[in-house]
Amino acid sequence: MQPAMWKPPVTLTQQEEHIVTKIRKAKLFVQEAYELIQSFTTMLRERKGEQLDAWPAQVEVQGISELKSFARGLKKNYDAVKAGLTLPWSQRLWRAISTNSSF
Repeated sequence: MQPAMWKPPVTLTQQEEHIVTKIRKAKLFVQEAYELIQSFTTMLRERKGEQLDAWPAQVEVQGISELKSFARGLKKNYDAVKAGLTLPWSQRLWRAISTNSSF
């Protein structure tokens, strides 16, 4: 089951929406983390690789250490992450190519 904080807001149940709202109001940094997580997961779902450069910069400004660590990992694997967000390759095709099998 996907945590409510990671789900697109329009897919939340009424109970999940209530919980997320309470959590977000508890601390400002939770609100900031929520917004960054939502922008990242939207970028992934909608394959908006052009937003990849801006996201780690936003994380650095916010200063949330766990997300900063994650953003540094993205930077280390930038080419692969960018390709995954922009190229039309499917995972199934890539597996077939990399394992030399048919798809």
